[in-house]
Parts: sequence; C-alpha cells; structure tokens
Amino acid sequence: MHVNSAILVDDRTVLATVFRSNELIRIDRKTNRIESILSDLHKPHAIRRRPGGFIVSDTEGKAVILLDSRMRKERVIPIPAPWIQDAVLTPDRLMVVSNRRTGTPDAPSDPDTVTGILELTLDGLVTKRLDLGDEHRVYMVEPISAAQAETLASAWTENGLDDAFAKWQHEPVVRPSH
Repeated sequence: MHVNSAILVDDRTVLATVFRSNELIRIDRKTNRIESILSDLHKPHAIRRRPGGFIVSDTEGKAVILLDSRMRKERVIPIPAPWIQDAVLTPDRLMVVSNRRTGTPDAPSDPDTVTGILELTLDGLVTKRLDLGDEHRVYMVEPISAAQAETLASAWTENGLDDAFAKWQHEPVVRPSH
C-alpha cells in the first residue's frame, strides 16, 4: 500500500496517506475497517493535526488541503511546488517543504515552481524561501521558537558549516498555478 504518513486520532481511529492508491484513509483499529476519506489525491503525504481539523499534502496535486474535524474539505490552498513533502499551518502562514519530483532528476525545471522550505500566505503566495540546494531533500518541517532558532543558528556557525548553505530568501510573489 505504501502508507507514508499516519496519525492516531483517538483510541480507535488512525488516519493515513496512501501513496500508491492516492488516498487519505481512516482505519478503525477495533474492526480493521478502512474507509477512503479523500480519493482524488496525487501521491499524498503528511497528514497532520491543525486547530479545528487536519491538513494533508496533495504532493503532486500542487495543493495543501484543509479538512475540518469531520474530515470535510474546508479549503484547498494551491502551492507552486513540484513535490509537496510536508506542510504545517500556523495562525498566519503556511510552511511547506517543496522538493524536486522524485525519479526525474534530469527533468527541466518549471519556472513557475519553487523548491526548499517555503513560507506562504494562506492564499498560497510564496513570501519567503529557504533554499537548501538541489542536492538536499527535506522530509518534514516543524515550527520552532525564536530562541530555538537562535540556538540552532549558533550551533551551525560554531561547527564551521557554510552559512551560504541555507538562507531565507525573500521571494518575489509567486502566484499559485491553480
């Protein structure tokens, strides 16, 4: 099945993204019953909780989907990214991990897509990008406090790592393609 993300909702329920069948499924742990919640996804990843519901990455569908607590689509946010690996919603922004598509290292890049860790408005407009370079692939993003960020930045510098490796770039606004 290639389940690539799963979360425990309660004692009885698990939500999981299934890469090969392009679904978000609900699994009843007591009966082993599986129910398809979303079946029109494109290689989904990263089911996560958010206030009032859930968020799922429609990886090659170039969108992040917000679901309410009853698993109904609340909103689809278009993302100008070739491969959405992960997404986290904060009260005022969306953080997305955008990688190159897998299995196509020599494919020409689409000028309307961006990769790296993206900060977007809730309308899907890219405001910042952390470019990690083509040789790196990120799988998850987590919000951290300013103090934690300062600690990581200090550790990075103290260990002699190249500070040009990863820097936030203020992007010209990239309009969603949907």
